[in-house]
Amino acid sequence: MSLYAYVGGFTRTGAFNGRASGISVYEVDSAAGRFDLVDVCEIADPTWLTSSGDGRFLVAGLHGNVFRGEPGTALVSYSVDPVKGTLMEVSSQRLAHPHVAHLHFDRSHRYLIAASSLGGTVSAVAIGEDGSFLGVLDTWAAEGEPAVGAGQTPVSVDVKDGNFPGQRSPARLVRGRTTQPHAVEIHQSNRFVFVADLQQNRLHVLRFDPGTGSFGWCQSLAVGDQAGGPRDVRMRPGGHTLYCANSNATVTVCDFDPGSGQLSEVQTVTVDRGEIRGGRKGGFQSIVLHPRLPVLYGVSRAPGVITSFAVAEDGRLSVRATDDLGCVHSRCLAISPDSRLLVAVGTYDSTLIPFGIEPEYGHLQRLAPVVSSPTPASIVFCYAGPTLVLAMLNRKSAGQRAGGSTRRSVSGAGF
Repeated sequence: MSLYAYVGGFTRTGAFNGRASGISVYEVDSAAGRFDLVDVCEIADPTWLTSSGDGRFLVAGLHGNVFRGEPGTALVSYSVDPVKGTLMEVSSQRLAHPHVAHLHFDRSHRYLIAASSLGGTVSAVAIGEDGSFLGVLDTWAAEGEPAVGAGQTPVSVDVKDGNFPGQRSPARLVRGRTTQPHAVEIHQSNRFVFVADLQQNRLHVLRFDPGTGSFGWCQSLAVGDQAGGPRDVRMRPGGHTLYCANSNATVTVCDFDPGSGQLSEVQTVTVDRGEIRGGRKGGFQSIVLHPRLPVLYGVSRAPGVITSFAVAEDGRLSVRATDDLGCVHSRCLAISPDSRLLVAVGTYDSTLIPFGIEPEYGHLQRLAPVVSSPTPASIVFCYAGPTLVLAMLNRKSAGQRAGGSTRRSVSGAGF
């Protein structure tokens, strides 16, 4: 069974004027960190990707404000060829609110939760067994002004910020006034959605009804300070600790009570990167938990640096190591399903940067060479091959005999 990586990038026709054409498909050797390009699936700005629990299909969230001539943006689903790993479009779902920055399946894999970053909303979209979209069920609008209204063209503004190529931003963002839902996470109970609101410096807790796909507001917790709001969130297995990566180079640790739906901040860890490339303190963009070991990895935007954190039994963090990626800007981390490989994307350097993961303690070892990939934004892994074909046939046959669904949900890490 072969391992494939799917890399969504900023495209030539998109908001950031990138160099990608769509989703690049690579066959991966996780031991060596080698990526061999297999195919490119053309689509505008597929900057966030996620896969179904069984690996049969992939969904792209588009970071745009027009989809096939209509205002708004879209989610696009693709079937994964079980032998070749290539993609074939199945369905698309237009969203009125533009610029999807993050996308997450719920725990049942019946719904997709999409954060429209510049549109200021979070949407629940139903999806069928074959990857076909069944419609938008609910949309929650955060407090504050959206950066880009539905159907509007964003105003490109001059900025002095290494996060934007050519020193141009696709929208005007005002901290504290604008709302910007940047990432979402689903609780293990499937009854809560956590939203990182970058411009409001808040973590929103939404109640989620897995029967209807609808939202209800529960809590908003202020985190960080005016210099750095939350960009990414991850829930620790067990459902009682939430990690929030902030744009001021800190990670906030929150306790969560599933009974009341309330978050409480218990720790803020500041990362000192003064020794790295002239003391630039790039804020965190993305965090990921090792699936088996008590380790959390975080990557910064500018400059690209990976920080490894040890996770204590009570969920608290301590900084263990920093690894300079050598890139100008990074946006995403991903761990291969066999836990042998961690990959960071070097967005404006157009690179994928692989690290081997030491199996006992999760220490990182830089692998060579760096992989060329045009303006990458996100990466996901899937298996494909004859073994997967047989497994899919067996699951389908078992589901038909039982008269039920063949879909399975994916549990979190076990540490």
